[in-house]
Amino acid sequence: MKENNSLFPVHTIGIVTIIGYGFLFYTIAPLKEYISLHTNLSEELILTMFSLALLFQALLAPRIGKWSDHHGSLIVIKYGLLLGMIGSIFIGITEVDLFIFKNVLWVFISMFLITLGLGMSTYEVAFNAAVQMDEINSRKNISIITFYGAVASTITWLSIYPLIYNVGLFYTCLFISIILLIGYVLVSSKEMKYKSNIEYLNESKLLFNWNELNKTQKKSFFYITISSSLQNFFFVAFTLALVNFFTETFNNISIAVLLASIYGPFQLVGRYLEMKIGKHYDARYTGLIAFLFVIFSIFTAQFTNNISVAAISMAFFGMGHGVLTITYGYVTNMYFESQIYGQAKGWMALSRSISFAVGPAVGAFLFAYNLNLFTITIVITAILSAFSFLLIIFEKPTNQMHEL
Repeated sequence: MKENNSLFPVHTIGIVTIIGYGFLFYTIAPLKEYISLHTNLSEELILTMFSLALLFQALLAPRIGKWSDHHGSLIVIKYGLLLGMIGSIFIGITEVDLFIFKNVLWVFISMFLITLGLGMSTYEVAFNAAVQMDEINSRKNISIITFYGAVASTITWLSIYPLIYNVGLFYTCLFISIILLIGYVLVSSKEMKYKSNIEYLNESKLLFNWNELNKTQKKSFFYITISSSLQNFFFVAFTLALVNFFTETFNNISIAVLLASIYGPFQLVGRYLEMKIGKHYDARYTGLIAFLFVIFSIFTAQFTNNISVAAISMAFFGMGHGVLTITYGYVTNMYFESQIYGQAKGWMALSRSISFAVGPAVGAFLFAYNLNLFTITIVITAILSAFSFLLIIFEKPTNQMHEL
């Protein structure tokens, strides 16, 4: 595909985001049953190991950000895809009838390689690449990247579920590894072509030092971190409970699945509106509007018995969340210049990744314990996230590239 931007290979990075996010995160859903079958480990234990691996990866997020700032995000992305490829091969080998490949340690090492590869090749690092290589157009390029990423789950599930059913775990993991290798080759080719755009990184290895940040940067860092962490929590807790919630509400599993699937495609609608209309306005204000969509949809979905209203609320939720993914990526750049953007995002990602890892478990516990408590918790968390984001508006951007 021909790149429209001579400074940044946005379409290549968008495609690689589908590969990294789709084949290193969403594949756990179809793979877990077959891993369990070949290792005699329960699916619950496998998911627990995956969550634990995500937590370990979260602890490395600041280091990944530093690697991105000092060596170039394209280099980090390509090696992330390579690690993910190795982890996927290790998972496939569990089909081999040898004890060494069927124990907890082998599976966890495989999961760790996959989640580390995920952390090095998905949104956070892709956003950093956009900021590093073409900072003036970072908002546009981040929008395009998330537009690609929105279809990651659909492409992954449509390909992997029928494939693993027909050819089994080993050949499915081999297929995943080949796709990841193709991504590695794509990024490697672009790394050489665009090398001159990031040569300055070797000369200007700035460190993210909290003591050297000004007051505005410290406050904005705190607000963005709190808001995005809470947003991650209520997003995963809410979306993973949607099918169960709508089944309880309408007593029909087919309707529940249909309603739960609506928000995904409407993320694309939200990102399209951001690309075409939102780009003309301050990203902090479009982010607040997106939060209003999200809070309205969560509140409405959980207190309505009307299928049409529930469907509309899910559409609003998808559009709002679609915009917020772009907003967090770009608003960070309004306060942190390209030389330390990756490190700032890395430290923010530490908190976000932890909330992303624990959100499903906490949400499932609250849902099983008391439905009303679950509902109240999700709504309050969303409101607190929006309030923290609101406070950013009172802080003037410090990055001269994006001064208003």
